[in-house]
Amino acid sequence: MKGYNIKKLFLFASAVMLALGFSACSAPYVKGRDKVSEPPVIDVPENGWTAETLTEALVIDGIPVSYPMTLRDFGTDYTFDVSFSSDRNDYLSWCTFVSVDKYLGQVRFADDITAEQLTADSVISGYSLYGRDLTDEKVVWQTGDMYINGATFGMAMDKVKEAVGEPDYIYDSKENPDSTMPAVIWLYDSPEGKSVLRLTFQEGAGDMLLSAVSVDFTGDNEWKHMRKFTENINKS
Repeated sequence: MKGYNIKKLFLFASAVMLALGFSACSAPYVKGRDKVSEPPVIDVPENGWTAETLTEALVIDGIPVSYPMTLRDFGTDYTFDVSFSSDRNDYLSWCTFVSVDKYLGQVRFADDITAEQLTADSVISGYSLYGRDLTDEKVVWQTGDMYINGATFGMAMDKVKEAVGEPDYIYDSKENPDSTMPAVIWLYDSPEGKSVLRLTFQEGAGDMLLSAVSVDFTGDNEWKHMRKFTENINKS
């Protein structure tokens, strides 16, 4: 998903699908929510982020999402692109989310669902976007495509911390000999102790800059190994 050419393929396929009137969603849906000129910023929750507070602070392509998050937030210029997806036990594990001219990340769903069962009311349980492209060896940040409480791609760590708060876990790939991608990852827990927000930082302009955001409204994710690794490092 990180390569520029791959995203162009997403956009081409999705634009054709939308232009021809095709969509993964069989149900008609209403006009999406209005775009905002300034992303909403709320007080950082003292006891941890929840699904409700995350959606209050999340803006995708200028559109503030609601809880629960569905395609109805976005309207007819957006769709799920199941031609780029992953299946697990005959159900969608994830699929891509696109507009007519932009790749906007990956989504997961709250229920076991097939591509044929997707509708505009299918509840999205998780969302992620990698906002750092390499084009002709030049780093391009997708600044403004996504905001989480005012933080966006290409923003330095200290500014992100001001916006989102202190992370509960910090995973540094340099401390893991099995890691293949140099990065620092922050995990944020819900009041129930489940990781619901993951922020990834990579080097750029002499600083560590925000390069990816993953939101998991359920906290049921594959990030547990990072938490365990971080706990073991802190104990040693």
